[in-house]
Formats: sequence, structure tokens, C-alpha cells
Amino acid sequence: MGLIAIEWVQEYHGRWENPANTQQNAEGFYNTLSGTQKFAHGDDAAQDHHFEENGMGAPATGDDAGFVETVDIVYFAGHGTSLAFEFGVSKDDARAKPAEIRWGDGRLKWVVLNACDVLLDKPGFRAIDRWGQTFRGLRYILGFGTLTSDEPDRGQIFALYLNAGSTIREAWVKACQDTEESFTEWAYLRADGNGVSTRQDTWIDHANTPNKPNPPDAIHYVHGAC
Repeated sequence: MGLIAIEWVQEYHGRWENPANTQQNAEGFYNTLSGTQKFAHGDDAAQDHHFEENGMGAPATGDDAGFVETVDIVYFAGHGTSLAFEFGVSKDDARAKPAEIRWGDGRLKWVVLNACDVLLDKPGFRAIDRWGQTFRGLRYILGFGTLTSDEPDRGQIFALYLNAGSTIREAWVKACQDTEESFTEWAYLRADGNGVSTRQDTWIDHANTPNKPNPPDAIHYVHGAC
């Protein structure tokens, strides 16, 4: 069975407005997806360095090898911008930024960023340009290209689709469409490479695959209206 982790933030200590439903959103995913629960960190226990590569950026205190790289899928629920996803405490700088991230050199295959604008894409400010450098064996980043609502049930719904055998991309799109208004834009980045195609990835069939699209030959950006 695949290994699952979540991190969520409701208490932002004045850095951001406190969302009401991030815990329920993330825990719904964690408690519904079939697999082995590895870790669940919320509020002050959720920290940006868990997602960042050691030695990258400033401060260069990342520890993804001890956290997100030990699981197959990680689901984050909290605030985000087009430049980072945000945490409530400054153990590093409280922001996980693409320049400090390199995902997939451990076990990690899929990252879900249930946060506003993280995959915003527009002329001169492309999601692939920002996030492409983070793919070091990672298969997908799932997120939003616009603002998104503080929604309580999306994680559970996403997990139910995964358990039913939907592909990773289809499950995310359907979960977003089930929980958002039409003006919200779902988005994902997907890597192919090294003879590996990820288009038909499923949780059931690929959680334990050792094959990695590294180096990536192509990174695909796909988005659409909910």
C-alpha cells in the first residue's frame, strides 16, 4: 500500500487570515484514502522545511528527505500565492518556494497543494517556468490556477475517486468540479521522461512503482474551469 501524509494550517498567527476548513479538508483525505498513514502535521507542526531540499535557497534548512520524500503522496491545505505555499510559523521563513524545492529524489510521486494561485499561469509568468525545476522524479503537482474556496470536503472526495481507480488527474479534476464554482480553475503539472509516461497514473497501480520520469523529457501544464 502507498504511504500517505498531510500538512494543514488553520492558525496563521496574524500572517494570514485563519481558514476554517483546512484541517477537515486534509484529514478527510488522510482518513479516506486507502493506504498506510505516515504522518499528519497541523498548525505549528506543519512547517515549510518539511517540503524543501536541504542546501537550497536561503535559509537553506530544508529537510524534505525526512518528511515528504518518505511518502508517495502528500496533501497540503492552507494559504498559497503564485510564488509559494504558506505556513503559520517561521521555522525557516514560513514559505515553501519553488527555488527551495526539489521533489521526487526519494519516494515522493504526487503533491497536492490545496491552496490559492500556486499554479497560476499567464503570459510572462508560466507555471512550468516556476515549478519545472522542482521535478526530480516527481510525477504530478496538483493545485489551482486561481483563488479557491476554503472547502471542507475536497480531500475526502479526491480520496474516494482515487480509491475507485480514477487516474490521479481525473480524480483531482472531478473533486475540484464537485466542490468549486465554475470561475475557479483547477490545474496540474505532470512530468514524462526516462521512458515513463504518467498520464494514466492511478493510486491503486502506481503508488509503489519505482519508475521515475527523471530526467523529465516534458512537463505538461493542464488547467480548466471547475
